Amino acid sequence: MQNGELQGNVKTRIRIIIISAAALAFGASIFTVSSAPNQLSLFSRAISPSIETPDDATAPSVRGSTFSHSTRAHREGKYASCESCHAIPTRNWATARKDPYPDVKNYPYHPSCFGCHAKDVYSNGGAFCGTCHTEASMRARGGAGVLPFPIKSHAMQFTTIFPHDLHQNLIASDTTRNDVALGHFMLASFAINATPTPTPAAAPAPVFYNCAICHKTITQMPKYVPRKITGEKSLADATADTFTALSKTGADFFKDGPDSHASCFTCHYQRVKPAAYDCAGCHRLTEPYFEKKAIERYSLKFSHSTTNHVNKDCTTCHVRITQNSDISKMKDADVPFQTCSTSSCHGSNIEEETKKREASSAAKQPAFQCSYCHTTAVGRYDIPPSHRKY
Repeated sequence: MQNGELQGNVKTRIRIIIISAAALAFGASIFTVSSAPNQLSLFSRAISPSIETPDDATAPSVRGSTFSHSTRAHREGKYASCESCHAIPTRNWATARKDPYPDVKNYPYHPSCFGCHAKDVYSNGGAFCGTCHTEASMRARGGAGVLPFPIKSHAMQFTTIFPHDLHQNLIASDTTRNDVALGHFMLASFAINATPTPTPAAAPAPVFYNCAICHKTITQMPKYVPRKITGEKSLADATADTFTALSKTGADFFKDGPDSHASCFTCHYQRVKPAAYDCAGCHRLTEPYFEKKAIERYSLKFSHSTTNHVNKDCTTCHVRITQNSDISKMKDADVPFQTCSTSSCHGSNIEEETKKREASSAAKQPAFQCSYCHTTAVGRYDIPPSHRKY
């Protein structure tokens, strides 16, 4: 009997242990399921109160939050230095670019995340992984399973510090000179019946060692819109626009800008400070923003490629930019109006249109809409003070 009772007690204790373990496991699962979303939502609110990850057809509906560099944990302590997460160059720099160049072309690797977010990674089925991966789960993979870097549908978090005035001074101080002979000789014929010299082909456009180092004429038509006039009331409804062969908006009207580190690293990779490892030397944390998808221009009839424009140095017209240390603070147009209105090329046309506007106003007729430089979206507004000073 004693042996039977002992065996019964052992079985009872085993049952109690199994039931208790099952209860604990069930309770833990309830806690994990109920608390993980709260943890993720708190994390999302803390790092990005105004940004939400947009829907992605290739990913599950539950994703990690948009990563923010603005949280205290990401700005202070061991992660205060950018290089604590970002390797320069990243491992895939040679394959992520058409023209292999050392660059930052990938997210930080797992050790940077797991240092603080291991609990988040292993909660809610790994939804946190959707911050960087296409599949927001523990099954997330590398390679094609990683979201494009950077994610264009997410807001920008940094502004670029680029002092045009400093770079302009460095370019202007370039002492490189090509060898030039002091005298040149040409073969000439003075025969009465000499064969006429054929007309030479058009000389190629000059190449200036200046803005064109970074800004090239684009080859594909971008999205563009007339720049909006604020604080002014239009004088008339916009009429149909007219274009000449030279003023018809084309791709050659626009210049591009650097979209990677390649232009900068030509000098700043190691040789010139701020060097490649000093991210904060060029990137300043700012309020999240989205870059404009369309180029805004006051004049949509100006081409950089016409004969009398392409043969001039950029700084002949772009005067203000050469004196600017922070382009984000630049309010007025880059090219002063007097550059055009006082020139022998455009001065008379601009003066004629100004007189037509003034005459239409004096006669109380519908306002003449300036169309030599502008589309009517801009030309229907009052003549600004800057245009009257010529």
